[in-house]
Amino acid sequence: IARRQVALGSIGVTCATVAECELMAQSGLKGILLTRQPTSKNNIARVIDLARREPTFGTVVDDPLAAEWLQDAAAERGVKLRTVVDVYAGLTRHGIESGEPALQLARQVDASKNLKLIGLMGYSGTASHTHGWTERKQKSTQDIAGLAESVEAARKAGLPVEIATGGSTGTYNIDSGTKTLTELQAGSFVFMDT
Repeated sequence: IARRQVALGSIGVTCATVAECELMAQSGLKGILLTRQPTSKNNIARVIDLARREPTFGTVVDDPLAAEWLQDAAAERGVKLRTVVDVYAGLTRHGIESGEPALQLARQVDASKNLKLIGLMGYSGTASHTHGWTERKQKSTQDIAGLAESVEAARKAGLPVEIATGGSTGTYNIDSGTKTLTELQAGSFVFMDT
């Protein structure tokens, strides 16, 4: 199914776990993005190994310390790791504060020798579960407002923003109309969580 999506124009696939990324890479897929910041030594090592084997692979960071760990691990292996700054968009489990904190982290990543800034992410998974079309649209718009602000600030600062990724299955038809997002992270629509 991922191959069919890529054949139909997807720029790649997003995965929530390192194991999923490894499976996709072993299957020959390109443009894989890990949407969960790796922080354990094991996951960082696996992410660096993935980047060594598949240069189009990338991951997200939402913490300056995690960015340092990734930089150190990538430098040790001589790897350039494609990196996306994860901006808070309503889910408390991840994302750096929008605006100046996100811009500072983007600058840190861009200045890193072994990390390559490719964009920003803001995943608003909670908006999918908001009942009622009007309320869902309002929640989704509100949740990615900080991402929009951060993308604009990064571009004004001259930082590379190839992608602005986010959205979700329940808001694909809302998020596709934004001027911010260049990639939608609608995933569970394939099987509807079955």
